[in-house]
Amino acid sequence: MRRKTAAIAIALVLSAAAVGCSEVGTAPAAPAPAAEEAVEEVTEEAEAVEEENEEAAPEEEAVEEAAPEEEEAQAEIVRETYQSADGWSVRYDPEAIEVQEGDGFTSFVYTGESAGTCMMTVTPVADKGAVEALDELTAEWGDPDAIQSSEAPFLGDESTIGYWRVLEDSGEGSGLSETAIGIDYKGGALIFDILTHRSGEDEIDIPVSDAISEVLDSFDAGEVDEAAAEEGMTTDIEGCETFTQIVDKLEDGRGYANETVGDADVLLVSEGTFDNLDGNEAAIDSELFIYDSEGVPAYIGSVSSGSTATPLAIKDGEIYVASHHFITRYTVEAGELVVVEDVREDFDEDGEATYSVNGEVAEDQEAAKARFDEMFEEYGAAQVIGYSTVSHE
Repeated sequence: MRRKTAAIAIALVLSAAAVGCSEVGTAPAAPAPAAEEAVEEVTEEAEAVEEENEEAAPEEEAVEEAAPEEEEAQAEIVRETYQSADGWSVRYDPEAIEVQEGDGFTSFVYTGESAGTCMMTVTPVADKGAVEALDELTAEWGDPDAIQSSEAPFLGDESTIGYWRVLEDSGEGSGLSETAIGIDYKGGALIFDILTHRSGEDEIDIPVSDAISEVLDSFDAGEVDEAAAEEGMTTDIEGCETFTQIVDKLEDGRGYANETVGDADVLLVSEGTFDNLDGNEAAIDSELFIYDSEGVPAYIGSVSSGSTATPLAIKDGEIYVASHHFITRYTVEAGELVVVEDVREDFDEDGEATYSVNGEVAEDQEAAKARFDEMFEEYGAAQVIGYSTVSHE
């Protein structure tokens, strides 16, 4: 406040002094008595304002002390929870978001001021992985070269990979942008399809982004079956002493295969199978079992590829798992499932690729990209694992 008062006083003084410079080419004349009186009046006025500011200072401090209470009151905005029949849930601000349920999907629609419809639709997909479901959705978006793709831990959860597809407005349309995010969920997938219209004005667009982001960020996958969670698997092996007994307990539609991986005989059990059009029933996921030191089946982990375009394959005793943007080689050593090599590519908003090797951003990006391409050539030469599909009929 004092700096501002001083600045006002300085401006007034300069204005008064300028009276003597009104004619171009003449030197400033000495201040006339009237000007000197004006300067004195301005100075006295500025001093009076400073005294008023000093007297008002305690009131300003009181306002500052009250500010945290106001912030706390604003933070107490009521949120409601939407609980789906599939187990997942989200929280939302009912003053800004309206929930609309459809046939097999749920939409969270922004109700405030916006340039057009803005919403997030959540759709469970029962028979496809996340990548395959996203590929089907984005096939309707037009030019595939205009779609940005990436993958990363979903909402910071290292155990869940999220797959992103982004189609930005070209700048010539209505401001419509679409982002689809997919995660593998309970043997299928969950797709988050976000539509927004941007006006180009922050006071309109930012509240839209905040409201929809809040819904997505609050996502809770729900509880997992405790027995399965303890083992980290969905296959029931309780009481089984052989692989055959495990297979006998599998539900119709699931798949199984036997392969030698590393130094172990491995039983692979998938959630389902599909016709790979090469004489094989293939799979994109599997839980792996070996015989432990006591000679009974033991779970050692699971593997999952991105879609039916990249089924699980095996070459030289190693399992190959891939998607459009990652490829991983696994083996089994001393009774454990081990990652031999993992190479991934991620794209930024400008479509620039970054390559990571075994979880670390590669220092030599050219070499990492070359290895990424080489591994896909290796995968192409690998044998797609053939599964038997369970049927108790």
